[in-house]
Amino acid sequence: MKKASRILLTVGGIIDLVAGITLFVSAFYIFIAAIVFFSTGGGVSLFFSYPQDADAAEGAVVAAMTICAIVYTCSALLCVGLGVLAVVASRKSFNARDNAKKGDYITVIVLNAICDCPPAIIGAIFGLITYNKENPENK
Repeated sequence: MKKASRILLTVGGIIDLVAGITLFVSAFYIFIAAIVFFSTGGGVSLFFSYPQDADAAEGAVVAAMTICAIVYTCSALLCVGLGVLAVVASRKSFNARDNAKKGDYITVIVLNAICDCPPAIIGAIFGLITYNKENPENK
């Protein structure tokens, strides 16, 4: 069971690392889209407005673009936060694989439950079981 735990923790750590990098790249592209929304808010109103009420349509388009930019900026910040969490979960998975401590296994279970990575959770559970079998005085 110890070997299965090591394999699952390695797979979970790799999955978390890939998820973290993907979230960072996604945050970069979402943030660029937010910058585009901020910078083109007033310039695109010519395409959406009617000639008779251009001022009202321009104000509505600028407001809509600003709201979209704010939503995109918040989404980018959320992706950065989740990316950091995934990288930390990856590092903790690799540490738990190498150190085999009870606290590391519990940390891996909690972080990977948040990051939604079942292989690392199962590997940490297997690691806890083997840790308790090897150290019966810790029960």
